[in-house]
Amino acid sequence: MSSIYFLSDVTPPRVDECVSPPPFTLQDQGGGGAVGSGSGGRSLIDWHEPEFSDNSGDNLTITVSHERQDFFPVGTTDVVYTAYDKAGNNNTCVIHITVQGRNNQD
Repeated sequence: MSSIYFLSDVTPPRVDECVSPPPFTLQDQGGGGAVGSGSGGRSLIDWHEPEFSDNSGDNLTITVSHERQDFFPVGTTDVVYTAYDKAGNNNTCVIHITVQGRNNQD
């Protein structure tokens, strides 16, 4: 008599890299800073996105609460990345985007 086994993926994706960038400082347009000032004291910024992998080797579906190149207000905003594998398992990375006002005042 033979047996039939069904394998189920219960292992969530792995977070390989999840690093918050250093604080960004608002600068005047063309002021030579990494961050330009946007309207209303908000700042357009960019960062290195987290990296995920999965034991299945399949591509993951990744959702994010804020997009790179979005405008961020002065202060700290959590950006949440969630990776899902085909079995529905998930894992999350939260990076903190900190925007400081001119002269490092928030």
